[in-house]
Amino acid sequence: METNDGSPGAEAYIALTVRNEETHTEFSRQADLLEVQETNTIMVSENVFTRCAELGQDASSQAVRIFKFRRKL
Repeated sequence: METNDGSPGAEAYIALTVRNEETHTEFSRQADLLEVQETNTIMVSENVFTRCAELGQDASSQAVRIFKFRRKL
């Protein structure tokens, strides 16, 4: 559901853009928002990193980083 008024049934997610700084490739992915801590640490579902692997990118590499996200409440 695409409600953003906080009504029941509204889903929380983040839209991520992940970029590989070495190959200059990037992709966007909507991921379930598991937790955003006060320190702004973002924990996302593993499918984001699965997608990195599908693109032949090592998600643990320093070159692959989430460089922007949009939070939907």
